[in-house]
Amino acid sequence: MNILQDLTKKNWWQRWLADALHIEIKGPDWRKVAITYNELASNYSAKLDYPQAHNFDAGAMEMRRLDCFPNCGWRKWLWDKGKLFQWLLAMQHRYFSFIAFYRYLTGYGTRYLRPLLVLIASVPLFAWFYYLIFPITAFCSYWPQAVTFALQVASINRHGLKIISEAGLLANAVAVGQVIATATLITLFLFAVRRRFKR
Repeated sequence: MNILQDLTKKNWWQRWLADALHIEIKGPDWRKVAITYNELASNYSAKLDYPQAHNFDAGAMEMRRLDCFPNCGWRKWLWDKGKLFQWLLAMQHRYFSFIAFYRYLTGYGTRYLRPLLVLIASVPLFAWFYYLIFPITAFCSYWPQAVTFALQVASINRHGLKIISEAGLLANAVAVGQVIATATLITLFLFAVRRRFKR
């Protein structure tokens, strides 16, 4: 029995490792499969069969994630440099690209609780950053104040942003990251809820 076949019957991380080590550079033409999925999704949407249409939409997005062959630019130039670069670019595209994070966070729009839970978990995480950045100030001297301050920044509260603007570069960078992450997660949550109730 092949080692890769043996690994696929074990734990999830062993299956992921087997998949990562065995990326098919010359696999199926994922773009043509994605076009077929899109046409099927359009047909089922026209018939008002939204659950099937959504399944084919998710399939088309999955094909785009699997299609790691670059068209142009520096990725194409790097792709032509050899197998190691092809493997690295394929790994980056399949597991660390925007479409991969969309898959992780919402399951291509099928899981509306995931972005909500990540949003809730991000508040204590950013509160911890603010607690480390401002350990001696009056507004983050203990944990509940840090959580309240993180909520003020996430909701773009005028008081929280005024304090951040006077704090320094590191605090500004963390605040910008929190605002972008909050807006992205709320948007993903709303899109997933919309798609869920469109069914």
